[in-house]
Amino acid sequence: MPPLCPRCSDRAHAARAAAIRASRLAAARATPDAVSDPERIRLACGPCTSCGAPASQADHIRPISRGGLDTADNLVPACQACNNDKRAKLLTEWRPDRVAYAAASSPKIAAELRRLQSHRPAPAR
Repeated sequence: MPPLCPRCSDRAHAARAAAIRASRLAAARATPDAVSDPERIRLACGPCTSCGAPASQADHIRPISRGGLDTADNLVPACQACNNDKRAKLLTEWRPDRVAYAAASSPKIAAELRRLQSHRPAPAR
């Protein structure tokens, strides 16, 4: 079989990535504590936890692709800009200014940030 051209390869990669994301999301939503659609809408109301703008989405504090679940404890209100910018990053990998604002405005985010920082390896000497 001849090698794929870069365009076909990109499409194939995108399709595989979408399939993996869909299976992870399905597994996360199959947990007993998974939020329902009405609860997800309720969790998306209010100001964005990361910047204070009006929220239109619910963001996973710990991304599903990084072991997070689709539960109320892992969802906070987010504006589209912050949710798209954060993507699948952990709080320690995202913008420090937004994370500091979020930790000050949400106990759930502050707890996750403390958890991540306590598991961080010590710097090499």
